Amino acid sequence: MDTGYPPVPHLVAKAEELARLGGFTSSCGRRTGSLLSTLAAATSGRILELGSGCGVGSAWLASGMRGGSRLTTIELDRDRHEAVASLFAGLDDVVALHGDRRRALEGGPFDLACVDVGEAKDAGSDRVISSMSVGGVILLDDFTPGPLFRGEFDERWHRWMRDPRLVSCELVLEPDTAAIVATRVG
Repeated sequence: MDTGYPPVPHLVAKAEELARLGGFTSSCGRRTGSLLSTLAAATSGRILELGSGCGVGSAWLASGMRGGSRLTTIELDRDRHEAVASLFAGLDDVVALHGDRRRALEGGPFDLACVDVGEAKDAGSDRVISSMSVGGVILLDDFTPGPLFRGEFDERWHRWMRDPRLVSCELVLEPDTAAIVATRVG
């Protein structure tokens, strides 16, 4: 049956298999992945992913990248990092780092960032925004749609939607899942 969605890139399928074999259940879904690939295709420059996991999001980004772009992805968990580094071995335009996200942020400014690390979405948001070029796009996924989380004021959602250095919008990708796409304006 044709779902209407584009086919899953080979690199993404390999990363999804790595996640499955490793029991990693926090990989991005295919709608988020398609968004990552689309944003990467619209970017010519430096791309950053904070939180590689098993490389599914990284694979979507790499599959959409244009020539001249470079992806840096970082993962704190050593075993997952090693799996991701192996997945991207031989690709000169993808660098898989091991360590804390702050290490990767030092390599800015970035033109596109995918932030999938809770701490970077919270207290680390200033460092993330500061590492972006003006006009750079930040994607933050795994939000509950709207300004509330479990019936309470969602500080994280409000921080990203109302930061004066950003123009932001929320995209509902599934009935219970949203992403924030923000562009740095100053």
